[in-house]
Amino acid sequence: GQEGRYKTALQLVAIVFLLVHYDYPVTYYAGEAVVNFNLVGMIMLYMSLVFSLISAWKYFRGFIDAVYRREA
Repeated sequence: GQEGRYKTALQLVAIVFLLVHYDYPVTYYAGEAVVNFNLVGMIMLYMSLVFSLISAWKYFRGFIDAVYRREA
């Protein structure tokens, strides 16, 4: 499903953030902020884990439905 695509995109971006790993100052129109790339990367990996679990549940539910549908 669509969850797999979201999971993959989050993982790819998270890997880039984790490779940078350091705090990085970002300037924007209202000022400046420091982005902790390691923390953002870890959060994105956990978000991808949620999508993985949702996708796994959907596949498992579909499998169970198929098994019971064949027996009937």
